[in-house]
Amino acid sequence: MEQVVMAEARMQALWGRGGLCGRLLTTADGRAFRVLNPGAPGDGRGPDFLGATIVWHGGGLTHGDVELHVRSEDWHQHGHDHDPRYDGVVLHVVLRDNPGYIARLATGASVPAVSLENHLDSAMLCPQPFGTEPRIDLRPCYALSERQGARTLSRRLTWLGKRRFYMKCEAALQAIKRDGYSEALYAWTMGALGYARNKEPFFTLSRHVHLSDLQSLTDRAERQALLLGRAGLLPSQRVPALEAQVWVMELETAWRTLGLSPAMNERDWDLFHVRPANFPMRRLAAMESLARPPRQFDRWVLNLVREAPVDNAAGQLEPAVLVPADGYWADHADFGVEIENPTALLGRARAREMVINVFLPFTVSWAGLQHNRQLQRHALGMYSSYPPLAENRITARLGRYIWNGEAPVLSACQQQGLQYLNALFCQSERCGSCPIVR
Repeated sequence: MEQVVMAEARMQALWGRGGLCGRLLTTADGRAFRVLNPGAPGDGRGPDFLGATIVWHGGGLTHGDVELHVRSEDWHQHGHDHDPRYDGVVLHVVLRDNPGYIARLATGASVPAVSLENHLDSAMLCPQPFGTEPRIDLRPCYALSERQGARTLSRRLTWLGKRRFYMKCEAALQAIKRDGYSEALYAWTMGALGYARNKEPFFTLSRHVHLSDLQSLTDRAERQALLLGRAGLLPSQRVPALEAQVWVMELETAWRTLGLSPAMNERDWDLFHVRPANFPMRRLAAMESLARPPRQFDRWVLNLVREAPVDNAAGQLEPAVLVPADGYWADHADFGVEIENPTALLGRARAREMVINVFLPFTVSWAGLQHNRQLQRHALGMYSSYPPLAENRITARLGRYIWNGEAPVLSACQQQGLQYLNALFCQSERCGSCPIVR
């Protein structure tokens, strides 16, 4: 086979989609094996893939991490031989193997290597001269924009984004029928405040603290104490107990006055993988602010959407949803933990996500139940023209892949179309059924 160069990102795409699973591969020292599970992508701070499973020819399984490089010696060049985060690596996947090089862990143990150059065929890549990057068509959507044209691709992503929106509307409708509009909207808002890491704990808490419970209290300290106390996040409920400043003492006193028991505990919440500014304590303070009397949270959301112009929905909706940090949470991420760069309890990016994923679907569903077609069309028009959300890992990866480089600026609806593709087709490798390829 001609010598080729494959960018490390392309190698990761091939490995991550299971392109080598089931093939009989051979390590540099002659041991044959097959990949049963390529593992899950790492977070960029350690090995490329975590928790892979290798089946050795003749018997035996190996579980561990996998690191990929273009050349064998990149292992040393990248400093992995002195980094304990790579001590779980059980396979070094390279494009070109240097027969004289042995990758070693910080413990001194050697890592078996497999050269893809010895196992790839022309169906997987187009050979290019050394020093150039080949065009590799790993999936039928690779560089799809060049074959379909920007206008056609834009229309298809818009159509998919609307399909995802209608699915959310249907889920919102079922939640409204089950729990009532007010409580269902509140539960979904709580989930949106939790981001991916704490979405489920926020949903759980919404079942223990209803919107009606929260809005029945007139004292701010009691409302925050109700949320934090039922969540098991007050200083007195955690070990070791945290600081007791004036506002904290007010919260503890209010919690004792309520006479309730915690419904959750600190272990139910993810505080390790979350930025301090996004800690659940701050997000619960934001929810208390959004539902603070005399505002009726459910009616407030409907009026916001109803009164915002379609052509400038973001300009009117998002400033209304922002919650600035004040009081104790102006400079604290947690009890006793000060934050260096104070940020809003609910910022612009999260407000935009909340509008797209909660407020608009619920408005459309509620309006449908009320036979208010005008409000339905109004909210749908907002969604169709809403400016883009903050780019996330999924939209960035698919955008680069489909456009073979830098993706153009997409609307929020088109970004949701990419999310729809990823959830229903990309993750399960259903390329043959992909609606943008067919």
